[in-house]
Formats: sequence, C-alpha cells, structure tokens
Amino acid sequence: LINHGVSQTLREELLRASQSFYDLPEQDRKKYEGGNILDPIKCGTSFNVNVEKNLLWRDYLKCHGHPHFHAPLKRTGF
Repeated sequence: LINHGVSQTLREELLRASQSFYDLPEQDRKKYEGGNILDPIKCGTSFNVNVEKNLLWRDYLKCHGHPHFHAPLKRTGF
C-alpha cells in the first residue's frame, strides 16, 4: 500500500482491524477458513502441513471490497 496513495493512518487502521480479527475466539474465525476461493471473506494460511516441511508460512485474511464491501460478522474495527 506504500507509494499507492494510501495514507499512513489508513494503513495503520487496516493493520489494527486485521489484528482484531485474529484476536477473535477461534470458533468465530473458523467460519471463514477453507471454503471456496471466491468466497467474499476467507482466512487461512499458505502453509500446507500435508506437503510442506518448511515452517515459514503466512496467515491471511481476504475481504472483497468491490462492488460491495464484505467484512466478518464481528467486525471489530472494520
């Protein structure tokens, strides 16, 4: 987002909102794991324990923003 016209304030708010999602109880986050790649809200990890032996992975939270913004039901900060 840096050098794309997104303010530092908005970037910081985005990070706080994303962190608030991961602070939710596990049962609330699990609703958005797996599923279809086209789901408007999805979270997961790039690490596949069945294939990868390397423990360097990333967790992600994907929320479609166009044409309608989608956010988790318990949208702390969103």
